[in-house]
Amino acid sequence: MRALPALLLLSSLLPAPPSALLRADDWLALRGRLPGREQPETLLIQDGRVVGSVPGEAPDGYQRVGADTLRIYPLWIDALGPLQVEFSEDGRFADYGEDKRENAPAASEPANRRGLYPERVAWQALTREGKEPAEAWQDALRRGFGLSCVAPGGGILAGQAVVVALPPPTLREAVVAGPPAIWGDLQWHARDYPSTHIGAQAQLRQFMADLQWWAQLPQPRSFDPALQAGQGLLEGTRLWLRANSAGQIDRALSVAAELDIEIGIQGGSAAYLFADRLARQDVPVILRLDWGEAPELPAEVPAWSRPLESWQEQLDSWQAERGSAAALAAAGVPFAIGSRGAKREQVLPRLRSLLESGLSEQQLLRALSGTPARLFGLDFLPVELGAPGSLAAFTVLDRPLAEEGAELRLVMFGKHWHDFGEDR
Repeated sequence: MRALPALLLLSSLLPAPPSALLRADDWLALRGRLPGREQPETLLIQDGRVVGSVPGEAPDGYQRVGADTLRIYPLWIDALGPLQVEFSEDGRFADYGEDKRENAPAASEPANRRGLYPERVAWQALTREGKEPAEAWQDALRRGFGLSCVAPGGGILAGQAVVVALPPPTLREAVVAGPPAIWGDLQWHARDYPSTHIGAQAQLRQFMADLQWWAQLPQPRSFDPALQAGQGLLEGTRLWLRANSAGQIDRALSVAAELDIEIGIQGGSAAYLFADRLARQDVPVILRLDWGEAPELPAEVPAWSRPLESWQEQLDSWQAERGSAAALAAAGVPFAIGSRGAKREQVLPRLRSLLESGLSEQQLLRALSGTPARLFGLDFLPVELGAPGSLAAFTVLDRPLAEEGAELRLVMFGKHWHDFGEDR
């Protein structure tokens, strides 16, 4: 899909507000139980902000929502959501040709920029393969997340991400923050060069050298959008690198140490193997909920095979991957949760499975709210849930997350909220 101007493209992607998407212009009273509280309470909300709470029923004039059994959690943030960004191949390579002027001081080689597009921003193109755009927004919301990071793909430096509200009621309210960082992939390769992992690393290495050269040029200097956007890498802007296997994570950490850049790991299937190293290098991780189902022992196998040993190895690997969150928490590595790769109906069960694998509810809630808010600079979100004057930002379930069968009931972000109880 060709990248189009943001206003034109996003206006065609935004869904019409569904019947259950309500605007909290009136006073709202949200009844339920907050984490760590023994008794339910009623949060009083005016103009999208909490003004106080009462132990019993709300005063007259408030629209009442909720019940004693509901669980009110901090708004969940999808650190790598299902909304995907892709740019067209046409004009993708920002190469600069050889200077053939007669007065050129020397023969100049083309500036190869294949895979290096830090100037691109995710709102330039929003799509989700295989689904209509409006349905994609709804699918992202029904996972329980009120905010979602939309990250670009398709490059060693693919571009800059944005954080969007789900679903955005109007275009002007779609993007709430960005760009929080640059996103990349050392596994990316072109049809010719770079066509290998080593080539991708060399391409990034050369780009970092170009950044340092360009930063030292006297003013006025020629404008280069890629180098301008990439300057942040020299100043501490985080580069989120896709890395799942042990080899990919090792490569990403080694490149970060060599180039002296701040990175994060997105994916992190084998992150449990590097917990101590990630902690030493202060590298955060976005874990995806896409580990699949437990491997099954085949019913019939050839006599010469080793089914039990092979099955046990696969099961051990699957359990270790599912336990990455607990391993990272034990090592003090900050991590967030991304739902990309999981189906909507798998999100809550897989979050519950993280609790079963050793993660505490407090650690899981931190990964769903506090950590991504800090990583993405979402300082408008409340530090203390339900504090007077704070933004009304909640994900509400019909029972505790740890309980089997817990379902999403309500998502609220400021003046906008979606009551899923009206959908059932």
